[in-house]
Amino acid sequence: MTARAQPVKAMAEPALDLFGDESARTGVVTYGLVVVPIAKRPAVETMLSEVKRFYRAAAITRIHCRTLFPGDARRKTPWAHLSSPFAFSLCLDIAQELVKAGATFRLAYIRTDQLPKTLVIAGKWPETPAGDKQLISFAYTAVFAGFEKDPGFDRLRLWADPDRTRISWGAATRQAGRHPMTYEGGISIEPQSYGEVKPMLLDVADILAYSGAQSHATEGRADQKKFREIYSAFRPQEIVFEFHPQAFEVSLPRDSADTH
Repeated sequence: MTARAQPVKAMAEPALDLFGDESARTGVVTYGLVVVPIAKRPAVETMLSEVKRFYRAAAITRIHCRTLFPGDARRKTPWAHLSSPFAFSLCLDIAQELVKAGATFRLAYIRTDQLPKTLVIAGKWPETPAGDKQLISFAYTAVFAGFEKDPGFDRLRLWADPDRTRISWGAATRQAGRHPMTYEGGISIEPQSYGEVKPMLLDVADILAYSGAQSHATEGRADQKKFREIYSAFRPQEIVFEFHPQAFEVSLPRDSADTH
């Protein structure tokens, strides 16, 4: 009897490149996602480079919001030549021009100001602190909602900005940037690896997450309106994650009782 060759299942062609980063401010944690169709990635990256050059910086210049907006910190970066208004204009132009180039944006966020301090997840986990870095894992999970159907998780490529801080998680610890989340069917999204140089579009995810956190913060800054302008320019799809009361040892307020 001659053995028949079994057909080899073709690997799905990637459809979307995703770039994710997180942020936290008073009363909120966020996870921002830059979504770029594979065919449009060259145009999106070229536009990002052009905006940087317009603001008299090289295409390889990194953007980190934590050092871009505070004046003392900015003076120690390649953006030292920018005044505060131009720092805001830089990020606003990036948002507007990348939308035109074909990128789309998502932001998942969790209101933290009314949450208890300990997660128990319906008694299935040992007590876990409900700190910003723990809660960001749930925002991370929420930001991918819908991708399991279109285009399918097997057609996504994800680059995420790693956070190697050790945090408490149940009875153990883990790296904050390793999100132990799975979806229906046990599927998880494994970020792409990269060397010492991060993809430039991760900086855009930083701007999105940072401006989103500033916009939704319960303690507004004097410049909150400017951050809202940047955030709105991304035209983001927003996903609000709310916990079921059984996730905590004490009851949540009624307006936070739905699960997403």
